[in-house]
Amino acid sequence: MKKISCYFLLMLAFSVYAQEQKLLVVSNIEELISVKAKGICWQKDQAIMGLIPSSDVTKPSYMDIHEVTVRQFRNFVNHSGYDWWPNNPN
Repeated sequence: MKKISCYFLLMLAFSVYAQEQKLLVVSNIEELISVKAKGICWQKDQAIMGLIPSSDVTKPSYMDIHEVTVRQFRNFVNHSGYDWWPNNPN
């Protein structure tokens, strides 16, 4: 029984260690174009982003691995001038 619990404790330690990754920190779009990493950290807001691989129709891109809140999106729109509803007649 003691061997089994030691084995599971050892496996837990290795699984936690395996989850730690050093992410490349990217600060601007020019750096992002040349990056081929599976994950990055966006310097401005410390957002961790994962690679969305390319397909026959799309180019590869990065997306946040966590959901974005309404407040975060509102701040993004206010600071970037992003037109989230293009050609809105209203």
